[in-house]
Amino acid sequence: MFEEALLGVKDPFTPTVMDNLRIAVGKPGLRGVAVIMDEVQHITKAVAQGAKPTSSTGAIAAATYLTNNWYDWGNDNRVFQRVSAASAHSHRETNYPDGEQHRLRFVEPLRPEDREVVQASPASPAYVHDPDTREYVALIAGNVLQRLVQASTLLPRDRKPAAADLANMWLTMLAEMRRSCSAWLASLPAKAREEAVHNVMSILKGEVVWGDAMALYDTGIVYRSTSSPLIAPVSAAASAALLRVAALQAREMRVQLSTLADDSLRGAELERQVLDSIDVFLGTRGVPCKLLDGTVAESFAMPCKYSLPFKTLSEVVAHDEPVLYRPVDLTYTCDGILMPAASDSSGAVHVIECSTTDPTESGRVQKVGGFFKPDGVVTALKASNTGREVVVALFYDGRLPVRAGTSAGIVDISNGLVPPPPSKRAGAAADGATSGGSASAATTLRAAGKKAGSGNKPGKATGGHDTGRKSSGQRVAPSPFPALGNAVRVVDASGLVRPLGVLV
Repeated sequence: MFEEALLGVKDPFTPTVMDNLRIAVGKPGLRGVAVIMDEVQHITKAVAQGAKPTSSTGAIAAATYLTNNWYDWGNDNRVFQRVSAASAHSHRETNYPDGEQHRLRFVEPLRPEDREVVQASPASPAYVHDPDTREYVALIAGNVLQRLVQASTLLPRDRKPAAADLANMWLTMLAEMRRSCSAWLASLPAKAREEAVHNVMSILKGEVVWGDAMALYDTGIVYRSTSSPLIAPVSAAASAALLRVAALQAREMRVQLSTLADDSLRGAELERQVLDSIDVFLGTRGVPCKLLDGTVAESFAMPCKYSLPFKTLSEVVAHDEPVLYRPVDLTYTCDGILMPAASDSSGAVHVIECSTTDPTESGRVQKVGGFFKPDGVVTALKASNTGREVVVALFYDGRLPVRAGTSAGIVDISNGLVPPPPSKRAGAAADGATSGGSASAATTLRAAGKKAGSGNKPGKATGGHDTGRKSSGQRVAPSPFPALGNAVRVVDASGLVRPLGVLV
């Protein structure tokens, strides 16, 4: 049947050739024949094009031929074992014609033990020579074979990689992933693009179905499994790429905060703008800030190279570059954590909290105070980052004026003295009044800190419990939590506008 082709006859592949091939395949004793369909996405596109009312005669003829012969398996060519290959196949996989659904296959991440075997075998295209480097490669590539092979080609196969080799691999793969994410957003209509940018955290949380981000699947940014239609990033690097591209795109979609009357909408937009600004923050100047009483404090540096999601504080660790960690749980106690580079011994850890409510409002003060309690996020971060300063950065879209005689607890928490629970604070205020003083609870706390707390070493928490027994019917004022320095700063409207560029 291929004689004419072998003899060099012009146009040898007539319909008769396929007819004869199908007959031959059906003969007893003949081995099966596989037909490789490369670039199969063009079949899908041609069929769709031929169905349009404006299609040309040629397009209609092509669509008819492909529909009847190759689009699905309900035709004469079902005698072949077909091998379909495509550079972009998710569209076809989400719209499989009848009879093909059972052939659907997903590229799923390898199990960790399988990934280790693939990386350890010299015959593997994903081989990594240095055992200590394999986990680092997995952090960037995930357990997806496509990415593991890509990472392997960027490393030496016969020696331990140098720091420059690792840096080149990271930057090369991150840049390629960002290009893929940018192409995905560019392919979307304006409205869908805006929604995708605002909902990118939903991808990181595993809340987006596959069909809504097919281009990310095709380019190996996300994966899905056969057990769920939901997608997830293949690696930490893929998450960083998604967040950076979304942050850059969001800068073109920013809304003036003052135009949003609804507090919840304004708060969500403030948080988006602040976190997106920090992700791409390239300023060399510090961010202007204040203490809670409105007085100007020393500006703090907020360098950031990329963002990563986190589920638990154990994932918030220092890397070679400063990282903005963003919680995937919307109910998490804070909006983000900016971790300095591991080599930056003097860099502070910043706990980020955004709100459209005045930072001196009692509810806000109480929430921030909780950060410093024994089970609070600041306490946990100080324990895991010995020697580092941990600062709470409150981003507020209003202007915080200087306030003389700031209300109870505010001055203390601004200077790192966390007020006791409300019931204890009320008792302390009552004691102050009984003693003949009109001092506020804040003044009482400062006095208690000098007396009852004078014997405590810095950093030793008392837990806010009573420091002594009742005497003559009076309760001894509770000790404050340990002094932590100027641990709470406020970035108000002026600091948001410059240098972060938030549209207040």
